[in-house]
Amino acid sequence: MEEISLIELWDGIRKRLVWIILAALLGGVAAFALSRFVVAPKYEASTTMIVGRPNDMQTGGTSQIEYNDLLVNQRLVPTYSEIIRSRTITNDVLSNLALDMTSEELSERITVQTLRDSEIISVRVTDTIPERAMDIANETSEIFVDSVKDIMNIDNVQILDAAEMPEKPVSPRVLFNTLVGIILGLMIGLMMAVVREVMDDTLKTTEDITDGFEMAVLGVIPTFRKGE
Repeated sequence: MEEISLIELWDGIRKRLVWIILAALLGGVAAFALSRFVVAPKYEASTTMIVGRPNDMQTGGTSQIEYNDLLVNQRLVPTYSEIIRSRTITNDVLSNLALDMTSEELSERITVQTLRDSEIISVRVTDTIPERAMDIANETSEIFVDSVKDIMNIDNVQILDAAEMPEKPVSPRVLFNTLVGIILGLMIGLMMAVVREVMDDTLKTTEDITDGFEMAVLGVIPTFRKGE
């Protein structure tokens, strides 16, 4: 295989610099167009709940929660997270809001997060319609608070913050995707330039002739520009 120097490789890239720039611009334009006009924007609404209600506190005037009660509440948080996305809850949400989707589809739109070493549960809902995202988040939390009393036979969950109408979409990130498209286009342009240079077997210098054919060069015809 014919070896190629870094200088020759750089010269090949410089000769195709315009095409490399065009590839980067094309990648950026394509990513922008897809993000802005093709991919549907998604909105996120969230509500938070806390495990451990005031009636769990001692009534001796100091209102101090026992340490064991805190540990029990924290251990219940992962269990509650699974219950929130269960069919028992999602089916009721679908029925109350008259949503045209399956329980599995609704569950995929719900994300439950817990703050580490705390009793806080965050329910996040992502949807293409901002009002629907807010309604699902609030309805899910309310149904869960009511249902957990029967499911776990305890009453220790309350809603801290209700979901509000999201004003801006969380995805797609148009600027980020455009920058990624530019970088990908630039990389593709560079790779194509390198491949073209490596695969180029044309004779450019006298060394190419002597190395390739083991023949001596008898003479060189100079290049004349117009007017010379």
